[in-house]
Amino acid sequence: MLQTVIDNLNKQVEKDPEGSAWNPGGSKVIQRTSKRLEMYRKLAKKKYLERVKQKSMELKIKQLHEGDEKLNRKMGLYRKANVFYSKEMYNDAFKAIVKAVEIVKREYEEKEEKDSKKAGFWRRKLGLPPGNQLPF
Repeated sequence: MLQTVIDNLNKQVEKDPEGSAWNPGGSKVIQRTSKRLEMYRKLAKKKYLERVKQKSMELKIKQLHEGDEKLNRKMGLYRKANVFYSKEMYNDAFKAIVKAVEIVKREYEEKEEKDSKKAGFWRRKLGLPPGNQLPF
């Protein structure tokens, strides 16, 4: 008998691995709305997974992760410099800060390159001569 109960529970879990919404009072209204909400939740999850698989979304996610990694690296170097400074190891602190400054310079150059590409695009789009400055 215990085995049949376990088998039935396993079948239910295989059908829907995520449990139903919490309904402590057993209200029929909540049960109906919770089923509808679960349906929308599953649909939203399906659409999200479809969008994540797209190339454009992959690139955006990759750029976000790269930005986070750069920020973590810079902050780690600043913390390291702070520890060196507090221990009066000034040369090592300065070297750590120089590494962080190099990362910031590279980011600034990348941003300038993107901005120049954007400016060139808008110059061509608006038909402006190459000598004019754009306001951004």
